[in-house]
Amino acid sequence: ASVLYFQPRYRGPLLGCDRVVVTVIGFTILTLAFNISQRLSLSCNINSHCRMLNSFIENNYIPFNEHINTRRHQHALDYIGQKILFHILESLVIGNLGNILEIIKKAVGVNKPLTRFFTDVEIFQLEQETPSSWDITLLYKVIQKVCGLAPVDSGEWSNKEDGDKTLESLLFDLKELRNRGIHNSHLQVLSSSQLQNSLEELKTLSMEILDALIETATERRMEIDVDREEGRRKYVEMVIADVKKKVVEPK
Repeated sequence: ASVLYFQPRYRGPLLGCDRVVVTVIGFTILTLAFNISQRLSLSCNINSHCRMLNSFIENNYIPFNEHINTRRHQHALDYIGQKILFHILESLVIGNLGNILEIIKKAVGVNKPLTRFFTDVEIFQLEQETPSSWDITLLYKVIQKVCGLAPVDSGEWSNKEDGDKTLESLLFDLKELRNRGIHNSHLQVLSSSQLQNSLEELKTLSMEILDALIETATERRMEIDVDREEGRRKYVEMVIADVKKKVVEPK
């Protein structure tokens, strides 16, 4: 029947037109078939990727109760690191901390835009927020520029052996310790003994930084507020003691 339909009895001038119609219909059918196959293939690929993603999540998910020690460590790093770095800034900044933005601009060069050294978010923080609220990354950058320490490219801002530690290298160690705590923290599981060792490492490093600060200030004949210094040490011990406490669910 289909053959008779595409080959009508009348074979006059319309024969060429009939062939065009047949060609168009055939092409349309082929196009539809191709599109359907592509959609089926895409659907299969999407389902395959979804299964892979679900498998990855299931295989890499760490229950919160097993993850709590990692969160304790990160909490201590964030609070102690920020407090220590702000203390370094307020103790060694060359100038009035209330004019910190002008001090930074002078330090990097009045003709150099801040965008060469800071991100847009950091510039907003510099312009709108007080230094005591800056995060660790921004404080570290600012300390390198306005506290009269070694130039960034001097090699002092790197890991050194115990006998060669400087304030710069200790600050670098603190930044690296914090970075290691952030990267892939969602996949890390700390046992109680590992947490204890990590907290002791943080405490020791913090005390070494505070000792190095006193040495640096003494060399410069700068006065360090003894009460404030002691307060920073007690703060470190308080935070570490706090993260070790058993977590009580809020009511």
